Amino acid sequence: MFSGESTLCDNNRRFENKKAKVHVRVSCCIGDLWQKGWVINMEKIVVVTGVASGIGKCVAENLVKKGNIVYGADIKFSDIDSMCYRKCDVCDEKQVIEFINEIKVKHGKIDGLINIAGILCDKNRATVEDLSVKEWDTVLKTNAYSVFFMTKYAIPLLKKSKVGSIVNISSDQVKKVRKKSAPYAISKAAIEMLTKIVALELLEYKVRVNAIELASVNTDFIKNYFGKIKMKKMLQNADEEMPYGIISTDDVWRAIQYLLEENNKMTGQILLIDSGTTL
Repeated sequence: MFSGESTLCDNNRRFENKKAKVHVRVSCCIGDLWQKGWVINMEKIVVVTGVASGIGKCVAENLVKKGNIVYGADIKFSDIDSMCYRKCDVCDEKQVIEFINEIKVKHGKIDGLINIAGILCDKNRATVEDLSVKEWDTVLKTNAYSVFFMTKYAIPLLKKSKVGSIVNISSDQVKKVRKKSAPYAISKAAIEMLTKIVALELLEYKVRVNAIELASVNTDFIKNYFGKIKMKKMLQNADEEMPYGIISTDDVWRAIQYLLEENNKMTGQILLIDSGTTL
């Protein structure tokens, strides 16, 4: 069902179902509404990881508002209204299989997969010389293995969709080399190459696969590593130093929404949102 109103068109038509006494207002400017993001499709099955906070929460909330059937995965509880929350450690292959199988049984397809879950580090960031194998393994498993598992097991259901799309979240640290960032930056580089390879492999099935590289985003992503007070100062400094200000979760949502559009012809691409910091 489509619903919405636009100031660009005022010749709405009213139809009456006499038996059901239902009045449906149908806009004559569906194209205008689509451009403004007002068209709601009630049939899309979208999977989002990392929905308990930050970018994942913002994306899941907006997808629900658009009328999509949203399955949200996170190890932490998420209370987003009307979302099908499932406690799932996405770097645990068995849990991912169970999660995807539930969707297979209930819906038989997935229209969108958005891989957002990730960590900056396990305990402490370190130079390669001082880096522990455990730190390396934990970051790579959480960031890269999770995207691999979710993508691998969602692919058969994405092939069933006529508008399948995968969106992965990467980082500008793939381009901007920083000290003490080896596990994180390399995990994101792996995600970008996986994005391109899967896009090529799924071309014949019309499943689009893209990634978004992000500079600093205004979330509490780093709170667990630096503490609330230092995090607040770091975000404030980033906002002042970035030419167009710090990136918001809504900025990221708008990019994801664009990549999910049915008429989008992008695939195998890395979209950079950096507020001008990599120039």
